[in-house]
Amino acid sequence: RLTQHLYHVIKMLSRCITSASVFKKYKVMSSVRQLVTWRKEGSTAIITFKHDDNRLSPDFLSAFHTTLDAVENDDAIRALLTTNEGKIYSNGLALQLYSTLSVEEILQVNKQVSALFCRVLTFPMVTVAAINGHAFAAGALLSLAHDYRVMRKGRGWFCMPEIKLKMRIPKDYLVMAKAKLPPDQHINCLQYGKRYTAEEAKRVGIIQECCEAEKVVESAVELANGVVSWQEEAYDRSTLSRIKEDLYYDTIKVLVNEPAEHYSKL
Repeated sequence: RLTQHLYHVIKMLSRCITSASVFKKYKVMSSVRQLVTWRKEGSTAIITFKHDDNRLSPDFLSAFHTTLDAVENDDAIRALLTTNEGKIYSNGLALQLYSTLSVEEILQVNKQVSALFCRVLTFPMVTVAAINGHAFAAGALLSLAHDYRVMRKGRGWFCMPEIKLKMRIPKDYLVMAKAKLPPDQHINCLQYGKRYTAEEAKRVGIIQECCEAEKVVESAVELANGVVSWQEEAYDRSTLSRIKEDLYYDTIKVLVNEPAEHYSKL
C-alpha cells in the first residue's frame, strides 16, 4: 500500500527482498569482484558500476541498495550521479539467471528491480545518470529513473530491445518508461526498439546532454551542481522526495503493487 511517505516504504521493501532466499543463494559475484563503488566530489556522490555489463542481478541490486544507503547517510551530499567503468552502463536484467530460478524466485528478483526503480525515481537528491556506453532494456529504464541523463558520443546506444527479443515489456516497466520518455518517442522506442545514439537521444529529449567520453562525468557533475545552485539554501531532502512521489504517483503505484510477474521468454 502507498503511505504518507512512500520513500521509507520503498527502502524497507528493498531490505526485506534482499534478505530473501534467492538473494542469499546467488551472492557469488560480489565476493569475487566489487560491483559498485562510490566517492564524493564536493557535494556530489558518484556511484560507479564496475562489472562488465552491469546486469541487474541479485548481487548488483544488493550492492546498489547498500551504496545508496551510504550516500543517504552523508548529510553533506546534495546530488547523486551514477556511471559505468566499462563500455556498458547496464545491459538490463540478468536473463541468463532466470532460467535457473523458480517462478517464485523470479518474482523476488523482479520485485527488487521494481523497488530499485522506485528508490531512484524518488531519491531525495538531484540524480543524474552519466551513461558512458550502452544502456539497454532495464538498464535504459534505470537511467530513466534519474532526474537527468548525460551520454557519451561515439559509442553506446540507448535502447528498449524487447521487440527484437520477442518479449513483452512488463506493465510496471512500461508505465515508468512512458512517464519518463518524451511522448512522441513511445512508438519508436518502446514499440519498435529504436537504437538511439547519444546525439539522437538528445535531439528527441531522452537525455539532456551528450559529450565526449572523458567529459561525461564532468558534464554530469556540472549539470547536478547547476540544479543544486537553484536553491540559495540546501533543499530539504524529505520535501524533495515527497514532491517526486507526488509527481510520479501513478507510476510508483504500479511499480509497488504490480511488479513484473515474469517474462514470456526466459
